[in-house]
Amino acid sequence: MASCNMSVKKNTTLAALFPFPSLYEGIPANNVEKIVRNITKEKTVVSKDFRTCIDRAVEAARSSCFDDKLHPIRYAASILFEDGSIHTEIQRKTLEYGSTMDAVSALIPIIERKKPVRPTHGVHVDQYGILHAPFASARAHLAERASNDEMMYLIHVLKAPAKALTDTKCPRVLDVATVKIEALVPDYPRWNGKKEKRSETKKMRARMSCGCP
Repeated sequence: MASCNMSVKKNTTLAALFPFPSLYEGIPANNVEKIVRNITKEKTVVSKDFRTCIDRAVEAARSSCFDDKLHPIRYAASILFEDGSIHTEIQRKTLEYGSTMDAVSALIPIIERKKPVRPTHGVHVDQYGILHAPFASARAHLAERASNDEMMYLIHVLKAPAKALTDTKCPRVLDVATVKIEALVPDYPRWNGKKEKRSETKKMRARMSCGCP
C-alpha cells in the first residue's frame, strides 16, 4: 500500500488487511445451515451490554424472513450508545447482491444523528447467532471517524482450520473476540471535520500521515 504521493509505503498481508473474514467463506449458501448445526459453540460469558445487543439483533435477523430466495443468510445489527439506548437494523437484500444494504451501514445515519452521544458496543449477527465483523463499507464509515474509536465489536473466530466447520467430530471450533473498530481495518486516513480533528489524539493524527487530503 502507498499514499497518493508515494511518500508513505507499507508492506502488509491479506490476513492483516482483512483479519476477521466471514466464517462462511467458500461455503455454498445452501450448505450453511447444515454446517452451522454441526458447530458446537462453547457457552461464552459476555457482558450484559453485549448480551442485550446480541438478543435484539438475533431476534431481528430471525424475523426478517423475506427475500430468503435471494440469499438464505439473514443479517442484523445492534448498537448500544453511551446513553443506554440500543438501535437495531436488518440487512436489506437486492437481486444484484452487491447493492444490498448491510445492517451495520443502515445504522450509520443513527450514529451521526446522535452525536455527540457515542456508540460503545456493536454486534453483527445472522439468524443462527453467528457473530460477524461489519462488512467493508460499514467498517470504513465507522473507522474513519474518531468518535467511534472506543466502540467494541464481538466477533466469532475460528479456533481450528476452516475445514473443521464440516467435521462433526471436531467440537468447539469457534471462539469469541472482542475488538475495537481500528482492529477491523488496516491503516486509514481520517475524513473528519475540523471540530473532530482538533479533538483527536496524537495516535489518531498519525493515521492521517498517508498523504491524503
